[in-house]
Amino acid sequence: MQRRHKGQTREQRRLPDDTTDAGFWQSFTLLSAALDATSDVIAIKDDALVVRFANAAFCRAVSRPLEDVLGRTDADLFPAETADALQGDDRTVLATGRSITRDQLIPSRRGLLWVNARTDPVIRAGRRIGVMTVIRDISDRIETERDLRRSTGLLDRFFSQSVFAVAYLDRRFNFLRVNEAYARAGRRQPGDFIGRNHFDLYPDPENEAIFRTVLRTGEPFAASARPFPHPDQPERGTTYWDVSVQPVRDAAGVIDGLILSLVDVTERQRAQQALRDSEARYRNLAEDQAAPIIKVDAENRLRYANPAFCALFGRRRETLIGEPFDHLVHEDDRAAARAGLARLAEPPHNATIELRAATAEGWRWLAWQATGVLDMDGRLVEVIGVGRDVTQRRETEAALSESERRYRLLAENATDLISTHDLQGRRTFVSPACRTLLGYDPDDLLGEGPTDLCHPDDIPRLLDVQARIASDDVVGHLRYRLRHKDGHEIWVESTSRAIRDPVTDAVTGLIAVTRDVTEQVREEESLRRSRLLYKGLFDGSSAPMLLVDPEDGRIVQANAAAAAFYGYPVATLRRMAVQDINIAPPEEVAALRARANSATQSRFEVRHRLASGEVRDILAHSTPLSLDGRRVLFTIIHDVTGRVRAEQALMEREATLRALFESTEDLICVRDPKGGLLTFNTAFRVFADRYFRVTAAPGLRTMDLLPPPERDHWETVLSHVLDGAVYREQFPVTFNGRPHWYDMALTPVVQDGRTLGTAEISRDITELKTAETAWARSEREKALILGSISDMVTFYNEPDMAITWTNAASAASLGVDMEDLIGKTCHALWAGRDAPCDGCPVLDCFRTRAPADGQMTTPDGRIWSIRAFPAFDDTGAMKGVVEIARDVSALVLSERKFETAFMNNATLMAITAPDSGRIRDANTAFLRTLGLERDAVIGRSLVELGLFPTEAIREHVLRHLLDPDTAGPDEVRFTAGDGTRVIGEMTAERIETGSGSPTMLLLMISDVTHQRDLMEQLEHKATHDVLTGAFNRQQADRILDQEARRADRMGTDVSLIMADVDHFKAINDSHGHPVGDTVLREVVTRLSDRIRETDLLARWGGEEFLVILPGTDRDGAGRLAETLRRAMADGPVPRVGRVTISLGVASRRAGESVADWVVRVDDALYEAKESGRNRVCLA
Repeated sequence: MQRRHKGQTREQRRLPDDTTDAGFWQSFTLLSAALDATSDVIAIKDDALVVRFANAAFCRAVSRPLEDVLGRTDADLFPAETADALQGDDRTVLATGRSITRDQLIPSRRGLLWVNARTDPVIRAGRRIGVMTVIRDISDRIETERDLRRSTGLLDRFFSQSVFAVAYLDRRFNFLRVNEAYARAGRRQPGDFIGRNHFDLYPDPENEAIFRTVLRTGEPFAASARPFPHPDQPERGTTYWDVSVQPVRDAAGVIDGLILSLVDVTERQRAQQALRDSEARYRNLAEDQAAPIIKVDAENRLRYANPAFCALFGRRRETLIGEPFDHLVHEDDRAAARAGLARLAEPPHNATIELRAATAEGWRWLAWQATGVLDMDGRLVEVIGVGRDVTQRRETEAALSESERRYRLLAENATDLISTHDLQGRRTFVSPACRTLLGYDPDDLLGEGPTDLCHPDDIPRLLDVQARIASDDVVGHLRYRLRHKDGHEIWVESTSRAIRDPVTDAVTGLIAVTRDVTEQVREEESLRRSRLLYKGLFDGSSAPMLLVDPEDGRIVQANAAAAAFYGYPVATLRRMAVQDINIAPPEEVAALRARANSATQSRFEVRHRLASGEVRDILAHSTPLSLDGRRVLFTIIHDVTGRVRAEQALMEREATLRALFESTEDLICVRDPKGGLLTFNTAFRVFADRYFRVTAAPGLRTMDLLPPPERDHWETVLSHVLDGAVYREQFPVTFNGRPHWYDMALTPVVQDGRTLGTAEISRDITELKTAETAWARSEREKALILGSISDMVTFYNEPDMAITWTNAASAASLGVDMEDLIGKTCHALWAGRDAPCDGCPVLDCFRTRAPADGQMTTPDGRIWSIRAFPAFDDTGAMKGVVEIARDVSALVLSERKFETAFMNNATLMAITAPDSGRIRDANTAFLRTLGLERDAVIGRSLVELGLFPTEAIREHVLRHLLDPDTAGPDEVRFTAGDGTRVIGEMTAERIETGSGSPTMLLLMISDVTHQRDLMEQLEHKATHDVLTGAFNRQQADRILDQEARRADRMGTDVSLIMADVDHFKAINDSHGHPVGDTVLREVVTRLSDRIRETDLLARWGGEEFLVILPGTDRDGAGRLAETLRRAMADGPVPRVGRVTISLGVASRRAGESVADWVVRVDDALYEAKESGRNRVCLA
């Protein structure tokens, strides 16, 4: 509950006060000269949203002169949609006083532009008199961000998807990144390269010189077929690669790395060499061949003819060389010959060309097997042809033409797909049935291979069958899958056999007959699944299962679990129908059965009657399937009776609580941590409408409707309550000029140790306040006071315990008229019975003539706290008993909820005495963690249980936790019952028990042991090198940036030492990588022993290390570097002997970037290496 008083709101922007608003706007134009100089679009509008000021940029944006802008609204200057958005923001700023900033797209003469728009209130004399809008063009920034994202994505895709071997190297030629193709080329994993030096893996002085030239000049390098040895993989020999080395520059144009791209051309190189080696052998072989062999150049002129070719044409070789090959070819075949030769320029660079030639015996058909020969640039330079006489085959083919025509007529009218294939499997004929079977026209399939439509898993079997048909003269039968034109798969069955040449009996192709067997395969698969289901799931399942006939509902089969559940033997169940056990009407059962039969799977809840007569709620999952050719419903039964009953009880309980919540006259609401409403009752809604003049709704912050002083007060109260405090206050409000008093209690809502919000209960105590005031003024108004309070007040007379007077609250609480209560007895009022109740406080008061307390529950479930007082007259004679009853249902419910939340909370909780620390109660989590029973804990102190080492420490921690200025979790460490270490965060709250009882402390301990362990492990892994234990490069980069900023800020020195292990590759090659790893760890050990705690040693990459020296100048860093050098050189390393390091030193220059600083120390290290190693060089 918040109050609203008159007051002013503190605003974000204030302008000078003038005598009048008009004068203010007039004086504000003095700023126009300054504002016109900015490129931002600026406009200031009054509270009517009329433009009172606009700078030059605004006028340019709307293409109007200033005099045509002033006095107008956004609706006059912008399109309707833009104007509505601008005016909506303006009104919000005027109403709330809060600024609005947003990035958005707006139309302009250049098209859509990204802008940043900010709207602020204009304040004068504490009053919002207008708004100021500033619009800035941020299109360039947005476009730059998009370009960066695109370029980053392109780089990632280039590395991950490139078919070339690509590697990214730093200036020292250490690998920073490689793609999968590069890793495969090196026969390693990508991670094996990272941090290692390229020339340690692949020593090559010539290549190293090339890399250094690219770094020095910035000119890319490219070469073809460069030899590449593999010293670490001698079995590979020498490979050949097309190489490209490109420099990589940073934003300042400085080269900070290289991109190395490789293409393996080893096979091409070897093939060309093999071709040259075989050239000589080929010529001798060609001379002895009986088949004609020729060589033709790119201009189609004969360059070679063997003796067999010369004999075939009856001419001498010298008369043939240089003659165009076309002159020997029939004029009708010359175009086909030229086309065949042209195809040789394209892969696979070979072709079979059949043509007629003028031989010594006349025109003969010759088949030429032609192969193209390419130069290094892939151009066709000559053709080698081997010929054979196919005149007899051609004549045979002509004879078969008519037979084939008749066969084609038969094939084109068959319902099965008939196709013929050459020896490579390509289709040479496809019957029209392919349109029905596959959705393709015959022309779509001609020339395609046998696997183009085949499922990938079936291709090996298909190729195997075709190979056996061609070699073994067998008839092939195969069932496999093909892809239909619309994308779905079908099952087909093909019968294939070989086609033989009638003359030579050689296999010339294949013929196949294919039919669709998809439905047959589906039926077989369905039968297989059904049998597996029945065998594997049905018989052995512990869940009740039934097989039901979908037509008449008869139970076809039941498993043992179903028999146990229903109480019928399996044989009896098989003679029953579903409608015999389902208590729903027959037509409803039939509808459920039909629904299950028509769906893939159905789920429904019904009620079944068991053999015992008991009715149970069940959840049935029903799936139709085919079993031995018969359609059945496979139904799994789940007993959900307990869940259904629990849900019904929960709904009834929630309905009761909601009715109580809504029926109370108290104002009740629950708020989120920000003060927004979550839920509220009708009484609160009426109050909000009367007092705040708003309609209560979720999310509404009523404190925002109050003046600033009161809003600040309630913000402070909300903060304290969220920290665990309970706040009480009585305050007045005024409705229509009349004061009303409310008693408000504000408490935190806590669940699982987390504060979810606050609960607020306000009771209208106006009547009580009025009664208390009247009592103070006069005893004569006592009856009026008693009649105005909300508690039930009743007077019982002495003889018969009958009611002689009661107040209006009693009648209202019981829902009767006051006259109906007069004359009733106590037990008739509360319990509706004739005899007194046991433990009745009124009866006890009559008997003992002393006050008595009690609690009573009325038939409607409400709980009442009752206190009875004896009433005596002036003579001391007892005249009767006064009973005061208060509805404490909500309080009791709250106590029960607290008890449940306390006992079942996962957080360790205990209630202790504040002075002694002895435990009064503890929850289950507390007992389970300590491994103790409740009796072993109650009465013992926290020190005795080991949560604190001494009583003094316990008192100190509790003072810290309970001090408002230092309140917060405090760490405790103790040993659990199982001996494990527990780290906990402890908080404490006071519990005011009331009724004169002492205050208790609620201690809450959250177990954070696992989180602490994980955080320590993650922090160490994120900042340290796994192999050496030194800091990693990422941590070094962060510290470098921090130290550079600190040096600039404080004007102090900071230096770097970069060290590199000399001849480290030789150590790895001679002793193996495990010994090399030992050397790296020894380097870290010796260097760490000689640097300060404030210095940082990091593994920079490979065998390089970096030492960061805060507060150290160049000379001091040089002396330390010499110390580190001697530390390695003076003492041998086990299994290796003497190991030396080279070191570079650089002190940071004022204002120097970290990147330039690192380059200088890297250059100094390079100089030390080039100067003979085992030395220190200063930059």
